[in-house]
Amino acid sequence: MKRSIAILLACALAASCASSRPDAQQKDAGANRITIFHTNDIHASFTSSVATWRDDEPQIGGFAALEYHLAKERETAPHSLYLDAGDFMTGNPISNIERNGVLGGPLIELLERAGLDAMALGNHEFDHPQPNPRKIIETASFPILSANVLREDGTYFTDKPYVIREAGGARIGIIGLSPDDLAQLVGGDALAGLTTKASVDVLPSIIAEIDPLTDVIVLLTHEGVEIDRKIAAAVPGIDIIVGGHSHTRLENGEWVNGVFITQAGSKLRNLGRMDFRVENDAVTDVEYRLIPLWADDITPPAEAVAMIAKFQKEIDDEYGVVVAQSAGELGRNYHQESDLGNWMTERVRRATGADVAFLNSGGLRKNMPAGEIKKLDIVEILPFSNMLCTFPITGAKLIEVIEQNIETGLSEAHGILQMSGIQVEWGQTEDKVYVAEAKLGNDRDGYTTPVDPDAVYTVGTVDYVGTSQPLKYLGYQPENVQGLGRVLSDSILETLVEDPAVAAPTARRAIRHHQSSPTHSIQNAG
Repeated sequence: MKRSIAILLACALAASCASSRPDAQQKDAGANRITIFHTNDIHASFTSSVATWRDDEPQIGGFAALEYHLAKERETAPHSLYLDAGDFMTGNPISNIERNGVLGGPLIELLERAGLDAMALGNHEFDHPQPNPRKIIETASFPILSANVLREDGTYFTDKPYVIREAGGARIGIIGLSPDDLAQLVGGDALAGLTTKASVDVLPSIIAEIDPLTDVIVLLTHEGVEIDRKIAAAVPGIDIIVGGHSHTRLENGEWVNGVFITQAGSKLRNLGRMDFRVENDAVTDVEYRLIPLWADDITPPAEAVAMIAKFQKEIDDEYGVVVAQSAGELGRNYHQESDLGNWMTERVRRATGADVAFLNSGGLRKNMPAGEIKKLDIVEILPFSNMLCTFPITGAKLIEVIEQNIETGLSEAHGILQMSGIQVEWGQTEDKVYVAEAKLGNDRDGYTTPVDPDAVYTVGTVDYVGTSQPLKYLGYQPENVQGLGRVLSDSILETLVEDPAVAAPTARRAIRHHQSSPTHSIQNAG
């Protein structure tokens, strides 16, 4: 708001802005109580799920519950807006269903039914390659906003960096923000022709532009709560931050430098509600709570129930077929090798014909359940449209990559590469990790072929590792990366046609030096 514009502009401009609104208008703006409802990181969770953290395991979430609870809450909120902080895509095959030429179109229809007023552009809106992200923006009846994703000519990818909405006599400016590190989160060529700027660099000029036109400035961000806090501390003129990306449940919200920050968790389990007034150019009298979207014993609109049932039937028809049997659950681990990581990379190695395979741990989005495995399970484990690729690597460079990977796991700097086709024994000095022995092979036949530092081997992986984020995961940019034109999840399903048995691998891939036994003792992670 304009109380901070003097920090943004020269004093003369700030004084001009300060006199741009008559006192009567400010009084009117504070006459009514305003409500902001908000969600974030829906991740295609369009149906309810079990609240496993409660003993009675009630159903929670989904768009039917959202519509029901929103309608009830709006009865006591006559001057309200509903905002979403992005990442409505990916997590369920409904993101792959096409409507109006847009993959994920059914989710747009459901958000429109809920009366969404604006959305921030999240990184998972780019999981399907171009032009789908742009089609999402063009198709939605609600504005999708980002002030920091730009085309090469400097125009905004979303066309609009902000919108101004009226509620309760107040003019509310809503500025959208995507992750500053979007290029590190999105695979393939999804960002071709686009660039991302730091939020703290783009905000001052936009705030200066809209401050004279608004009574309240809201940032609708997909940055994560830590970045939201930094923005609130560094950038003047902001009143409210409605956030996403970090999946944080801020049950009471929080104040940072006079800015109220909110976030509602993820997967449409909660609806945030913020009530406030605008008085003397400030947000006052704030009340905030998270509303659990319980789905039992409610009566949502029949039209919503029918629409959701129709989409679910499409998914069941396509993805309900049983493709494998699992002897037990295969768990994930972000910072260590895991049952699921070892199994999945072995399938990648077979699918690509490579000597060694790598997969980023963050690409595995749920555990492999025990018992019947449906096509839906594979797609939910691997929801991204990552494409298989291969590249050549010398034995010496392969060892360097593995040493860096082990160091990453120890430091927990980010998720490690899960791997197959190789088994290493490693040790650690005061200043570095070293591989003492490395052999190629597999669990069935054993690891018997020593890695030759001068030989050239083939690595199988996905484009996110091989071309989008090679420096992060490999420590270098490999040459001669060959795309195979096959989506990872599709290729895994093909391997299950030939070999439908799923079981935890029996040998570890990285064994600490002097460890007496290489037998399997991998920690599962939920």
